[in-house]
Amino acid sequence: MTRMTLQPTHGLISALAAMLLAASVVGAQTPADPAPSAPRSEKQQILDRNHKLAPGDTVQVLVARHEQFSGLKKLFADGTIEFPIIGAVTASGLTPGELAAKIIQALKAELRRPRVSVSLVEIYVPPPPAPKVYRITVLGAVGAPGVLDMDRHMFLREVLAKVSPTDRADLSQIRINYPDGAQKRADMSAFKLTGASPDDLLITGGEEIIVVERVEVQEAPPVRVQVLGKGVNEQKAGAYSVPAGSGILAALTQAGGANAKAELRAVRVTGPGHKEPKIVDVEKLMAGDIKSNYV
Repeated sequence: MTRMTLQPTHGLISALAAMLLAASVVGAQTPADPAPSAPRSEKQQILDRNHKLAPGDTVQVLVARHEQFSGLKKLFADGTIEFPIIGAVTASGLTPGELAAKIIQALKAELRRPRVSVSLVEIYVPPPPAPKVYRITVLGAVGAPGVLDMDRHMFLREVLAKVSPTDRADLSQIRINYPDGAQKRADMSAFKLTGASPDDLLITGGEEIIVVERVEVQEAPPVRVQVLGKGVNEQKAGAYSVPAGSGILAALTQAGGANAKAELRAVRVTGPGHKEPKIVDVEKLMAGDIKSNYV
């Protein structure tokens, strides 16, 4: 019987060592089957393949024979994904196929003939932006003073409708302080009558609006006068009260008017307002010359 003994050559030993080293790196496990997903139309598959990845998108990465490298990957805000033994891989702006090619190229330094597939799982749709808020402050004679948030720029008439000015509000003297220190005054008193006002300013946010109260004007007390002389009826001569600011005719009317003997061109008035008697031409006043009036 012939016995043959094969002595391994140096080259064969090197090859076997390389294969064992590769096996230790790669492992012998086979990836588990991915969870079944809803069937996608051919058109949708084409769109998915051509989609340019962006932050927030989710992809499924499958590395053949290496389950430990496979899984769902979501793009970070900087457009990268984290991949085992490679690290951060920039995926933003790439199609799924281009990302697969990029991962294969990076894995070649670690694995022997890596096979990688990337499929799009979800496209990130950012939530709608929160509505912009324009904040103002309304103070003074209003039903709802304080901070008011507007969802848009508003005219002053709209702001007043929201805060309900009180019955004591002086709409002719509305003060508006702007964020830059500027100030304006607005007269909205005629708006209820005409439906318009040249001071219906556009409020854009940051303003402080002050609605002041009306100043209560107290009426002056009535004035006591005495009507004397032969030009008035004797029974009517005497002291009377007339409203403050009344003219001389009001006093004569209280006394029943002048008689036929009255010299109305030279009615003499005395009082605390002047040291010497004042002569008033009542005839000219009655003829329409208001400059001749005496208050």
